[in-house]
Amino acid sequence: KIKLLILISLILLIIINNSNAISINEIKGESCYAGGLLSSCCEHCSRSQCIEKGCCFDSSPEQKLKNLNESVGAGAGSIYNCFYPNPPVDGYKVVTMRETIYGLEGTLQLIDGTKLYGQDLFNLAIRVFIETENRIHIKIFDPTNSRWEVPGIIKVPVGGKRPTRLNYHFSWINEPFSFGVTRIVDGMVIFNSSRDQNSDIAPFNGLIFKDQYIELSTQLPQQPNIYGLGERATSLKLNAAGRIYTLWNSDHATPPLINLYGSHAFYIDVRPKTETSEAGAHGVFMLNSNGMDVWVGPGALTWRLIGGIIDMYVFVGPTPSKVVTQYLEVIGNPIMPSYWSLGWHQCRWGYKNIADLQNVIDQYAANQIPLDTIWTDIDYMDNYKDFTFDQTNFPTDQMNEFVEQLHNNGQQYVLITDCGIPNITNYDAWTKGLELDIFIKDNKGKNPFMGVAWPGTVAWPDFLHPNATKYWQDQLQMLWNQVPFDGLWIDMNEPCSFTVVNDKTEKLGFDPVNPPYEIDNLAIHAPLNFRTIDSDAVHYLTIEYNIHNLYGFSEANVSAIAMKNIRNKRALVISRSTYPSHGNFAGHWLGDNRSDWPDLYLSIPGILNFQFFGIPLVGADVCGFSGAATEELCARWTELGAFYPFARNHNSDTSPDQEPYVWPKVAEIARTILLVRYSLLPYYYTLFYFAELNGETVARPLFFEFLSDSNCLDLDTQFLIGSGLMISPVIKPKERFVNVYFPAARWYDFFTFLEMTNGAATEMTLSTPLENIQVHLRGGTVIPTQTPSLTTAQSRLNPFQLLVPLNESLSAFGSLYLDDGDSLDVKQTKKYTLINFVASSNSLSSLIINKGYSGASKIALEQVNIIGIQGNPTKVELNRVAINFNFINNTIIAKLNDITIDTPFTLDWMF
Repeated sequence: KIKLLILISLILLIIINNSNAISINEIKGESCYAGGLLSSCCEHCSRSQCIEKGCCFDSSPEQKLKNLNESVGAGAGSIYNCFYPNPPVDGYKVVTMRETIYGLEGTLQLIDGTKLYGQDLFNLAIRVFIETENRIHIKIFDPTNSRWEVPGIIKVPVGGKRPTRLNYHFSWINEPFSFGVTRIVDGMVIFNSSRDQNSDIAPFNGLIFKDQYIELSTQLPQQPNIYGLGERATSLKLNAAGRIYTLWNSDHATPPLINLYGSHAFYIDVRPKTETSEAGAHGVFMLNSNGMDVWVGPGALTWRLIGGIIDMYVFVGPTPSKVVTQYLEVIGNPIMPSYWSLGWHQCRWGYKNIADLQNVIDQYAANQIPLDTIWTDIDYMDNYKDFTFDQTNFPTDQMNEFVEQLHNNGQQYVLITDCGIPNITNYDAWTKGLELDIFIKDNKGKNPFMGVAWPGTVAWPDFLHPNATKYWQDQLQMLWNQVPFDGLWIDMNEPCSFTVVNDKTEKLGFDPVNPPYEIDNLAIHAPLNFRTIDSDAVHYLTIEYNIHNLYGFSEANVSAIAMKNIRNKRALVISRSTYPSHGNFAGHWLGDNRSDWPDLYLSIPGILNFQFFGIPLVGADVCGFSGAATEELCARWTELGAFYPFARNHNSDTSPDQEPYVWPKVAEIARTILLVRYSLLPYYYTLFYFAELNGETVARPLFFEFLSDSNCLDLDTQFLIGSGLMISPVIKPKERFVNVYFPAARWYDFFTFLEMTNGAATEMTLSTPLENIQVHLRGGTVIPTQTPSLTTAQSRLNPFQLLVPLNESLSAFGSLYLDDGDSLDVKQTKKYTLINFVASSNSLSSLIINKGYSGASKIALEQVNIIGIQGNPTKVELNRVAINFNFINNTIIAKLNDITIDTPFTLDWMF
């Protein structure tokens, strides 16, 4: 059949003229032959030349189409080996469309479809919800048969009364059906599914909607700036040269570009400043948990979903930070972490007994390196069984003594749990799981689905089962009763199965095991069940095919609930697998990276991406997980990791030791830079407060603050903490200089307060010896700091300082949030203190917004540094009383006496 299809296509190709109808179908496999006539793209092209043109390549008519992507070279004289993909199909037309109280509703009817991937649905329904002035919600679905929709993610009501004022306009074309969203303030079309045959935008398919294949496209600029669509290890700005980004949670290490542990079908589109318009940003979120490919190329972006419905949100922006805030209004703002979770964490797979743990604690103390929390990997378990301790190497009586010692030192203990439960007789987690019927079932829906993980043959809890929360909390409670751990690390929760042992003997009405469209899983079109559960396994709500990407999210949710109930404090849950809304209750680490320089760099865009996804509590394994870290690499990575929102050194059981005290030079660097981190924790903690309150980011790329500066759009080797602190690490070996780009602002060296620029954008090459990292203050942001100690518990008792770098108008603003660091419901009970600091007109004032944390009245405000003074001050007054001060490097250094951080004050300086 394939040979016949090619022969017919080649004959037709001779007859017809060259066509400009370029589909954005995947340039490989059968999608290049999805129907319609083929026409020559270029003569005598090599494979690479053909693919660069966005065309399909086949080296010979006899070659099987599925191997098309692997072909090499074109035969001399061949004129049909490079051809345009199919002419695009029209899809649907509008039959009815009417206004409703919430927006619009209508019906669509099929005009034409594609021959691949199954039968097109003939009738569709559309609902358009005008939800807020900056957010529109579009659903397209089967009006006759119920289809899978994602449960429990959305935090706002659907279908309410629409607002009277809008910052966008929704429009549609009846035939063929397409729709668009235009931002009113600048007239920018931010979503456009129409095919403009007369433009340089490659025409694409109209809407395609089948049982197991849905396709929807939107126009993009020829050189788009697209961010998001994670999780993967890649540059911050996505390659838009015609690349597929697959979303299907996988247990894999972190090679660049392939789909990793989480799925976030959300992107930010930045349109740069032009002669006629200001720079702007908008966002799109596709609420769909099925596997998908997202094709991003010059002129277009295409969603290809293998199930569910189209359930999408468009966010108007017009700035990146507003896009994230608008997105988090839908999926929920992130949690406020415990204060100690922002300290430094030490872990490794390979701490074999309590003596190893005690040695780590002792070595940190001996080297005077800050440490808040020690973690154990699966080593502590009895034969890798969850909720157990190895009584030989980690006997519970000695573990209790060890944890009590940690708590007395103001330190914490976190342990790991995996989600695979072994089928062992008299093992409580197994027998209780059977009693409560909470395990995922095989494709017959009767017996637990069995796979293989660290303990051997295992089943997996269905965390969306109504009994799952009780089951999981009971098991964690029994574990906590043995040893009172402080946080939970959940791993292998994509979920991961080393081997699939079930036989597939039955099929459903459709094929979830071998769907007609193969997403590009792991960049090799790997089967959906590669190193995971079979996609026809039965959950309480649906089958694995629909719910796979929700597994880690659902486990994190249940784990956070359990930990809050057990400890009656905030829950620290760090998870490998994620999904939108995960940040409501948990954090994330970037997974099994490598001890090499490329992965050091890739940690920066990885952390920034998760700020977009609403999971600001994120970090990478400092010094790398696998391989052997060198002294230089670990030194540079420690310097960088000291500024991650979540900072943990961790590596594998087969790697050499890499704790910072292993190398004297790294110990020295860690001692210095981690004390810097601890001094900045009041600033970090305040940023997390505003993340929880307003959906703001903690770390952010430079273009979030400097949108009109096109140099920032590709920049992912530097990043900001909040709006006021810029980090520019060394990311290559043997380098002792770093190129730092300073956008237009006043910038100051964090360590010396020397002003770096005259306010204009500039790039500078700065000397950066091994023991240094480039950190700069941005004028205009007040940064609260605190004298650091070796734990957060000790640091929280120390005096405060304020860094007040002035901007071009000689002003600055900042805030400080304080509470007890671990209690629940402090916002509701008002047991927190919030202070604003405002500097302008040669004066700095503190404004007490809320004064509910009693501990603040016991901590002194010791010093204020006013940075960037123009002129020579002659007098400084605190509350109209003259005080002593020093003036160095254009900085007023004012020592304050007998004033606490929550005391209102005014500091004036005169010339």
